[in-house]
Amino acid sequence: MPKTGVNATGMMASLALAFIHFLYPKEYLAAYFDSALAAGGSQVLTDRVAPDFSWDDLEAISRNASGNCGADKCFWRSTSEPESVGYLVASAGYHYRKMKRAFKFAKEILEGECNAKHFLMDPPVLVQNVSRDFLDQLNSLTDNPAIRIGLDNANKSQRSIFYVSDPSLVVQKVKVAPSPSLLFGYTQGKRQTMIKEIPTFREQVTVPLPLLEERLEAARKALRCAMDRKETYWWDIQGLVDVEGNYYHIDIDSHFWQEDKQRKRRKEAEKDGKGKKKKKKELTNNFQAQHDKIGLFNDMIQRLTQPPPVGYDELEYEKW
Repeated sequence: MPKTGVNATGMMASLALAFIHFLYPKEYLAAYFDSALAAGGSQVLTDRVAPDFSWDDLEAISRNASGNCGADKCFWRSTSEPESVGYLVASAGYHYRKMKRAFKFAKEILEGECNAKHFLMDPPVLVQNVSRDFLDQLNSLTDNPAIRIGLDNANKSQRSIFYVSDPSLVVQKVKVAPSPSLLFGYTQGKRQTMIKEIPTFREQVTVPLPLLEERLEAARKALRCAMDRKETYWWDIQGLVDVEGNYYHIDIDSHFWQEDKQRKRRKEAEKDGKGKKKKKKELTNNFQAQHDKIGLFNDMIQRLTQPPPVGYDELEYEKW
């Protein structure tokens, strides 16, 4: 529970019991936190209340549990459905619009056109005017050593996930990822970790290897399908493989950073009369990047489904 300078203990207890609700009219959500709580009071202000969600359903609030965090978002399990449902939480100014675009992409393209799997359940919701104390409380519950994977240096993993300069949050309901699972990613740190974990994960797979290969080949085709419809859907591509060979796309919003960057560069090039040349170059680069990432996905399939003969070592990591 968030702490304040005014009767913090009483406030913490009241927040834990008060069911702090979101305002959620489908696309817009605003919950207002009164930083000047009266002694012993629980004056948490909302414009309107959504009946299907309360802050108490996050284990961060109900159980003071640490979140499973990446570089910019954290995941907390649902208190009411901890085995199947959870929530992604991030600073809204940095993520809200891209997470909305990612949900649309996941439903219409990944799921609707490419028959691919993902974990997103509901559209992201926006929470505005969040108190500094509440953000500090969430930041105190962000703990994940794996955040260092792929970062330039370990010091970055110590920075705050939730920016105190941004008094807004975005929250999205998601399915809980299967366990055990294997993380696919193309950055050097993620690939090295994946390759080290493949022998153990292969022993945990519950389907015959030919069926595992068949399902992962279908996932590769679905990934190709998504890339055909979104040229930047190679950027920071990530997913999880479960023990039955199902592949789930994760961090879907990441590629929108690249898409927006390329759009901005093209507009700037158009001012100089070089728009067509810039677009052609970036389309070529995107196609090459897609080709490379599909190659890495194929490499994962081969490593998983074709183990070395008895007496041979697993293939070592090779930098691409």
